[in-house]
Parts: sequence; C-alpha cells; structure tokens
Amino acid sequence: MKVPRKLFWRILLVVYLAAVAYVCFAGQGSLPKFTDWPFSIPADKCVHFVLFLPWPILACLSFIEISPRATLGRNDRSVVISSPSSVISSPSSVISSPSSVISSEVEKSPRSIVILLIITLIGMALAGTTEWIQGLLPYRSKDVWDFIADCLGLLAGALLFAVVYLFLRRSRTR
Repeated sequence: MKVPRKLFWRILLVVYLAAVAYVCFAGQGSLPKFTDWPFSIPADKCVHFVLFLPWPILACLSFIEISPRATLGRNDRSVVISSPSSVISSPSSVISSPSSVISSEVEKSPRSIVILLIITLIGMALAGTTEWIQGLLPYRSKDVWDFIADCLGLLAGALLFAVVYLFLRRSRTR
C-alpha cells in the first residue's frame, strides 16, 4: 500500500512536533549535557537553532503541492495535451488564450510564498510560546536568546526550502 505524499509529510510533521515538545518541556536531567563544546556559541543555542530548522520544511511539504511533472517558469508556454483530438477540434482555443497555456503551478507560486511566510510566522509564534511556557515551569527557564536562536533556525529552514523549491521549478522548465 502506497501512502500519499502529503499524508507522509503530515505524519512526519506530527512526530517532529512531539519531539520538539519533549525537548522543550523535558526536565533538565533527561536531556544530554554538552560540557566539552569547542565553539564560542553556547551549545543550547545551537540545539535551539537545529530544533526549529525543520519546521518550515516539513510544514511546507505538508501543505504545498510540489508536482513532479509540473512545468514552471515565467516564460513557459508549454501545454500538456491530454488528447490530440482536443487540439484538432478547437485549435484556436489553445492559441487564442495564452492564460490557459501557462501551467497552473505558476499561478500557485505566489500562494506558495505566502504559505511559506505564514508557516514561518506560525513557527515563530510556536517558538515564543515554548519559551513562555518554559518560564512557567519550575525546572526550566525562559531566555530571549533561545527565542532568537529558534527564529534564526526557522528563517534558515524557510530559506533552504525556498532555494530548493525555486531550483526544482527552474530545473523543470528546461
């Protein structure tokens, strides 16, 4: 049985969110300690960065359709013809309406950017909420630098997704 692509990414997103909740709200004794950290950036800030980096990628893959056969591009005028008889019966409809010629995926591109921005903002709200809740727990503390590391991870994940998404779009037009 083949699992639909979006369902797979949505299940993975839920598992990821459960892992984030565990790491954010677990007691300090249940998490590994980094005592010999050779870098000048504190280890917990790197953990926060890496912890929130996958959010935009997994959420976008869960909600944005990335069709493997879609043709994309600003100047793309290719048409996928389902049957030759449709062109023979009304060739003028294909030629006279250039908007019907452009792939529907091109029209979805601005929508995908808006979805990516919304997902990133939701991630920032999630990061702020986790820090706020950590401040309420007696065994955790809230730290604005943790929130900044979370947001930097979210922005890096969003940028990574956008670059890969645009690369895939351009490679399909060739």
